[in-house]
Amino acid sequence: MVAEPDSLDSLPAEQQAEVLLQRWQKDGDLEALDRLMRDQIGQLRLRILNQGPGGLSASLGATDAANEVVVKLLDQDSVPKFVNPAAMRGYLWRCARNLLIDRLRAKRGENLRLDGTAFRGSEELLAVSGGQAERDRAELNDALYLAMNLLSDSDREVLEFSYLQEMSVKETAEELGIAPEAVKMRLVRARRRLAERLAQWRELVEGASS
Repeated sequence: MVAEPDSLDSLPAEQQAEVLLQRWQKDGDLEALDRLMRDQIGQLRLRILNQGPGGLSASLGATDAANEVVVKLLDQDSVPKFVNPAAMRGYLWRCARNLLIDRLRAKRGENLRLDGTAFRGSEELLAVSGGQAERDRAELNDALYLAMNLLSDSDREVLEFSYLQEMSVKETAEELGIAPEAVKMRLVRARRRLAERLAQWRELVEGASS
């Protein structure tokens, strides 16, 4: 039986994860997926930080194991070490992105673009959504990919048309079959939600390596 939202926090962490996974798999609950993933990345972050003084050492760089799936990493006895906080931060973003891809591929099949590492118009989209400060290009794209795909279909759709495909409001309205004013309203809402997602994940990832 799936626990109700108000009783979820009273469950042991392992049971919470199972409930969240069920909500995502059965109901497509993106809020549940977002929380589940942040919990998993948080576990990985703690393991990295607890592995030695400051959690950092002269060993692996951010790209050496970037394609590992977080679930597999959590089952291993050791985790990568990093030469500096930026390497650790980039690694966590990539792990989160790859875990999301794994989840989405299982749930949505081929209906969603899963390759996204080079979004057109990404700088503008990050700027208008209150996104990150100047960062490595790959890191920015990983962050944007993650946040975008944790939005609802309607929010993601209007952002993709307007920024990633660089369509005008009129063109987006024609594509969606709605009025231009409705597009503007949806854009305001979608940008706000994207900013909230980015802020939550930035606090988790960058707070670990600042």
